Amino acid sequence: MTVDSDVLESARAHYLVAALEGRSETAATVLDMVLLKGIPTADVVSEVLAPVQAEIGSLWQDGTISIAEEHVASAITAACLHLPRLTEAPRPDRGRVLMVSAEGEWHTLPAQMVALTWRVLGWDTRLISPSVPAADLGEEASRESGVVAGVSCSSAAHLTGAWRTVSALRAAGMQVIVGGRLFDGSSELAERIGADAYAADPVEGSVWLQDAQRSGKVPREPRLREDWEHLEMVWQALPRVVEDSLRLAPHLAELALPAEQTREQLWLMA
Repeated sequence: MTVDSDVLESARAHYLVAALEGRSETAATVLDMVLLKGIPTADVVSEVLAPVQAEIGSLWQDGTISIAEEHVASAITAACLHLPRLTEAPRPDRGRVLMVSAEGEWHTLPAQMVALTWRVLGWDTRLISPSVPAADLGEEASRESGVVAGVSCSSAAHLTGAWRTVSALRAAGMQVIVGGRLFDGSSELAERIGADAYAADPVEGSVWLQDAQRSGKVPREPRLREDWEHLEMVWQALPRVVEDSLRLAPHLAELALPAEQTREQLWLMA
């Protein structure tokens, strides 16, 4: 294990404790100490903040911490993203890039962390997050001078929203890279919804941006239009299905046969 990896591992442990205990000043001090040791901001984001935030989410999902504790910890991370030492960035000289959350995606921290990383790596980054309707985003993207965009999506519940967002950006002529827990390392899923690339972290994504911006703006059609529009229609119908099911549930007992009669019928069918 290298010195840097030791520093980062220690920072993750101390930052997690501080965030869960609601000690924002301590959390900020942990990050400041790491930066003072010469660790680049991009590594602090991808090797400390991102994995700790993922751990906080896992602790909430398995019931170890409450929703309130998760909210407090996440709010501390959101505040830390604005620390002066963390946001020091060089003059943007690598081009313009748009960073957005997928339609329906209300988790803003992933997109914020990507945007911060790209800024400190020299990209003129515009952040649009949380969720924006794909049609509105497409209009905004068409007015952008840049030709590359990143899309963040954390939940499978917003898969069709991610497809709509990617499709809107494609129609505006953007080259699109995606990331987030939804894709879980799957470049195949990214390709299926029309993205040009998938990146596991912002630094990896920055390498792709450099090549992609040379392509120029070329409007393109969505991929899988018919299949995904059908899937979206089914998804939009789910609330009605749940509503109807709840309305019918109290009457199911009236439709059920007595247990003895059911056993007799099953015996006759055997």
